[in-house]
Amino acid sequence: MDVDTSEQNRPDATHDITPQLQRFLRNLAQVRQGSPLPWYNFAHPGDALAYPLIPQLYDMVDRERRFLSIQDIIIAPIGLSDRIISLFRRGMVALIDFRTAHLSYFQSQQVAAAIAQAIAESAHVSVAADTITHKSPQ
Repeated sequence: MDVDTSEQNRPDATHDITPQLQRFLRNLAQVRQGSPLPWYNFAHPGDALAYPLIPQLYDMVDRERRFLSIQDIIIAPIGLSDRIISLFRRGMVALIDFRTAHLSYFQSQQVAAAIAQAIAESAHVSVAADTITHKSPQ
């Protein structure tokens, strides 16, 4: 693997992965024939760890919005406790039960459907890219 250490040798950039991530996304978009990488950020109203990523992630690695297709998806509450949590999004109830909200992604049909759709679309892009790059001579 070719590693560019010029960024890593700068004292102010010791933990900044942004340039490498930008190159990776640019290369991945080329492999995907210009199709941006889908990036789903699931957020449950009661999850104290959830945070919208669209403005920050685009600003950090894809200002031109060419390589990523970011979606912040708010997950609907599943059960009664989730509905109660959603009423107190910023209150103590949400903080007390954020673990349940955070783990609810694994039980959400909405999350499963979005991931399945992303896999299906990526498989289609991958097949198209393979067809273009591996054409047999005529």
